[in-house]
Amino acid sequence: MAISFAVRIVTFISSDWFDSPLLIPGNETYREEFKGDNRTFSKDPNASYRTAHQVNVTFTNDGASWKPYRKTGITELRTTNYKTGNVITQRKQASAEGLTTVEDSSSIRGASTDWYRFLCEGDAANPLMPGSPAINYQFYVYVSKAGQIRLEGMHDGFPSYEVYASVNGGTWQNIYLFTEKSLTNLGPPMDIKGVSVTRNII
Repeated sequence: MAISFAVRIVTFISSDWFDSPLLIPGNETYREEFKGDNRTFSKDPNASYRTAHQVNVTFTNDGASWKPYRKTGITELRTTNYKTGNVITQRKQASAEGLTTVEDSSSIRGASTDWYRFLCEGDAANPLMPGSPAINYQFYVYVSKAGQIRLEGMHDGFPSYEVYASVNGGTWQNIYLFTEKSLTNLGPPMDIKGVSVTRNII
């Protein structure tokens, strides 16, 4: 009998709009703002995000298999010229190449292939600000045939993070939730260390 699990790592910015970090304080000529995701934690897979990173694992009587999924949201920059009243909007999507999932070579799995360990890493920067700090995380994700999900690792203090898991396409269950700090916490090094959570979702 087959059983499948999905673990979803999502980053999002809670505010609706926020000032560009390159904006000069007190500037009365123009304003540059980036679009956030305007939300709190949500298990809706269609909710707005900056990055979405998922690994799907299926266990059968004959073994197991896994498949990764990765995507980035659209980055939007709004520039308002106070003198002319003109508003210019730019949109661009960051590459998802920096969202990687690798089966960890040190994974200790039984002969029946009853659990996996993956290294899921994120490195996605603002495509409208070349050279800007990237969203970075490094998580080890353990998925057990018995229904245990474990998350270990570290990440930036900005933006917000949510990690959910489901079994057989059922309801998403909380694994890890983190509320963003300041935009300055986006820069290196990753300041939220020692993440360690274990959940039994069956």
